[in-house]
Order: sequence, then structure tokens, then C-alpha cells
Amino acid sequence: MILLIDENNIQNRALLMDENRLVKIYIENKYEEDICDNIYVGKIKGISDKMKVAFVDIGFKKEAIMPLFSNQYTINQDVIVQVSREAKGNKGPRVKDKLQLKGRYIILNINSKEISISTKNKNFNTQHLDNYDGRYGYIIRTNTTIEDIKEVEEEYYRLSKIADGILQRKSFIKPPYLIYKNNEFYKNIEDEILDKNIESIKVNNEKLKRELSKRDNFKDKHIIIDENIPYFIEEVIKNNTSRVITMKNGGSVIVDLTEAFTIIDVNSSLSTNTNNAFEINKEACDVIIDFIIKYNLNGNILIDFIDLDFKKRKELEKYVNEIIEKKNLDLQVFGFTKLGIMEASRKRYNKSFFEKYYDIELKSKSIYTILREIELLLTQKNSSEIYILINNSIYLQNESIINILVKEIEKKNKTKIKLIASDIKNYKIIDDELELNLIRNKNNLSIIEEDDDKIIIQIKK
Repeated sequence: MILLIDENNIQNRALLMDENRLVKIYIENKYEEDICDNIYVGKIKGISDKMKVAFVDIGFKKEAIMPLFSNQYTINQDVIVQVSREAKGNKGPRVKDKLQLKGRYIILNINSKEISISTKNKNFNTQHLDNYDGRYGYIIRTNTTIEDIKEVEEEYYRLSKIADGILQRKSFIKPPYLIYKNNEFYKNIEDEILDKNIESIKVNNEKLKRELSKRDNFKDKHIIIDENIPYFIEEVIKNNTSRVITMKNGGSVIVDLTEAFTIIDVNSSLSTNTNNAFEINKEACDVIIDFIIKYNLNGNILIDFIDLDFKKRKELEKYVNEIIEKKNLDLQVFGFTKLGIMEASRKRYNKSFFEKYYDIELKSKSIYTILREIELLLTQKNSSEIYILINNSIYLQNESIINILVKEIEKKNKTKIKLIASDIKNYKIIDDELELNLIRNKNNLSIIEEDDDKIIIQIKK
């Protein structure tokens, strides 16, 4: 396998490739960092006895929701919490007061001295457990084996030092405050590729190569600088964002994203083997699981397979669970509804690829995706000034981000960017000389905003 990374100031992107097959896409928007597992010192702003939750200010627009299992908290009390689920829709992030630090071999329990083994771990037993210095409990992770005993001990003491630092600092910090950042782009990639055979890593700059070389799990890898990586990644992503996946047997899988569910439909209309619905459904299972991994789909997932009788549904459910176990995917399958829909759910650890690459509400590409694409296009153009049409709603909802990032793009590429708000779906770089002349003639334009740094223009209807 090969890991490809495009690091930039707008939207970091990385691909895990197995020969020419895309295994997974990683993506991070500059001002939309993932916060799940981060630890904050917050302040309780409200308590609902009916809902048995507390509302905690951890520094975001929406207060975090913390389930309550006792009456130990009061309003305006400081509390140290860990994010367990990202914010979604009109709901703030969910947090917990039971803190954990995840390592490769163990999960350290900061608030508990209990020691246990993951229920999925078949290689470890209780006789190999050790309480070490007894200050913190821990959980042996699924893939940890008896041969990893030494590494378990080393990781316990490493994570314990981090826990000590968190607990010592919390009393001197004024909330809201991020006390420990556990969710970081390269750390997440590093954790996921530990057990994969990575032949090489290709990056787009020398600075990133040096930084990765200092990380324990990257330093022994063959890291290559390739300035063309951003363009290759852009092309691969564009070729892999279709909601329709055609299977080898001629059937298809269609994926639709909504705020509440991911809905997946298995279709046999193109198949030449329509009589064997079970085999089509089996291949669809492989495609769907790969799709979930590739794009980090999470939350509630509904799958509409080709109609099967009760016995075949049970066989298919067993087959799905076998794939899940084989790929070590944290997906829970609840079986079929009376309507024959398979229900599944995956913890919302981070936002999915689609939630970062697109603006689901506006049904367009996200502002980060648009600006990164524009920046890549500018590097291939030799122009001191460029005009770009951009969707009016996208601009109005992201004005502050655009103002900051456009200045960075201009400085980096030595190009003056003039944005024109219009009813276009996403954006368009204007190359046609006639269009440019019309735009430059201000009699045909309505100036929304104009200063020394930028011109925002709207075409009159």
C-alpha cells in the first residue's frame, strides 16, 4: 500500500492506495477540525433533571450535552470532559466526564482503576493483566496479543504521564479551554495504518517529510517528496465521489446521505444474473463495507437489499458480520425490519468525508473544497489577476473564511483574485475574453463590496 498526502493551508487530503484501488480518503478542513476525544475544561451552564443531562460550555457556539448519572454537579461548576460525539445539525457535541486516552495496545481510564479486556479480543486473558503502579485502569484493545506485553507496559506509563499532566493543569485553567488535543489529522492516519503494509509515503513538501520522520510509526517508512501529489489526489477524489457504484455482476449500489440516515439501495437492474439475488446481495455487502470504510460513513445506516426470504436474510446478516469482523470495523448490525431493510449503526467519531468535502445544507461543494480546487487551478495558470464566479449563498455563509483564505491564496500564488457572487452552483473561473470584458464593464455589475484587498461583485439580472 501507498499513502499519499497533500498538506496545505485550506484542506489537507490523504489517500491510502492499494495499487490502483482507493482504500480510504482522509480529509481535514482548516477551520473545522475534528474534536471527538479531545478533552476540555468546561463550565456547566444548565441542568435538565427531566432529560438527565447537563449543558456544558466548552468554547463552541452550541453547548455540549453531558449525560448525568448522579446529582454531583451544579450550575456554574467547572468540569473536565471529553467529547464522545461530534455536533450534528442543531445539536451540540456530546461529552462525558469519564476520560480515556487511546493508545495502540490499550485505552487508559483516567477516572477508574478497573482493568479489563476488549470483548472482541480472543488472544489475551486475565492472567496476563498487571495493575502496574495502580493509578489508572485500562482496557486491552482488540488486536493486542500476549506477545505485546512489553509494549503494553511501555504504553501504560507513556499514557499515564499524559494523564498526570491533564489532571495537574485542570485546576489552573479558566474554562472553556482545550486541555488535550487527542484528535489530530496525522495521528488519526498513523493509528489506522499501524497494521498495514505501507511500502512508501508520498508527500508534497519537505517540511511535512521532516515532521512525519519524527513520529514513531512513520520514521521507519520510505517518505518521498512529490510536488505533483496534490493534482493526483484531486483527480482520484473527483473520480470517486459518485453516489452510484456499479458492481462486477452488473448490479449497482446507490448511496444517499440525509441528516438523519445514510440510505443505501441495492439494485439488480443492470445485472445479467437477476435470478441469483443472494449472490448480488453478497457482492453488495462487500461494496458497502468498503464504501463505509473509504468515506468514514457513520451514524444510522439503512440498507435496502434485493428481496430475500427469511432464511436468506439470516445468511446475509451472518455474511455481513463476518466481513465486519474480518475488517475490524466498528459497525453494529441490528438485523432486518419487517419491510426487509437492514439496520446498522456506527459511532459518530468524526465527520464523514462527504460532510467535509460537501456543504450538505447548500447541496454544493464546501467552501474549503472550492478554495483548494481554485488554488490548484491557479498554480497551473500564469495570471496576475483572475475573476471567479462563486455561488452567492456559499459566499454569504462563509464570508469571514473566504476573506482569510483568499488572501493566503493570493499571497502564495501572487495573483489578484476577484470573486463574483452569482447563481452558479459551485464556482467557475472565467477564461472567456468576452465574459471578462463584460465583467470589467461596471455598468453591467452591481458592486456589493469593494476595497483595496478584494472586489465582490454581483451580476445584474
